Amino acid sequence: MYLSAAEVAAFLDEAEALGAPVETVGFTGGEPFMNRALPAMLVDVLARPCRLTAIVRTNAMAPLGQKRATLLARRDRFGPERLILRVSLDHLRADRHDLERGPGSFVNAMEGLAWLAREGFTVHVAGRAGFTEET
Repeated sequence: MYLSAAEVAAFLDEAEALGAPVETVGFTGGEPFMNRALPAMLVDVLARPCRLTAIVRTNAMAPLGQKRATLLARRDRFGPERLILRVSLDHLRADRHDLERGPGSFVNAMEGLAWLAREGFTVHVAGRAGFTEET
C-alpha cells in the first residue's frame, strides 16, 4: 500500500500549522516512482509558499523512465535546484551492483542517471557500504 497525496498534504499542513522547521521532504521506498500519486505529491511539496525542496530516492530504472515527461514538467515549473533525484547504486562495478538488483540493472541505472544529468536535474548518487574485495 502506498502513501496517498492526501496523506502527504495532511502531514505538510500539520507541520506548517505547528511551525515545524521543514525545508526538505524526502520520498523513498522501494521505488517511489511506483506510486502513481508521486507526481501530485511533488507538485504539493514544491508549490507550497515556503519553497520546500523534494528529494526522490530512486533506482533510476523503468519506473522513473515511465515518468520522464512528468519529471521534465516538474523541473521546468519549479527549477532543478528544488527537485533532487538521488540515485541508489549498490556498487560502482556492474557485476557487484547486479548481485543485488539483478542482471542488467547496473546498465539500466546508468542509463537513467545519464538521462537525468543530460536533462539538467540535480542528481545525487547514493552508494552503499558493506562490500569487501571478496564480495
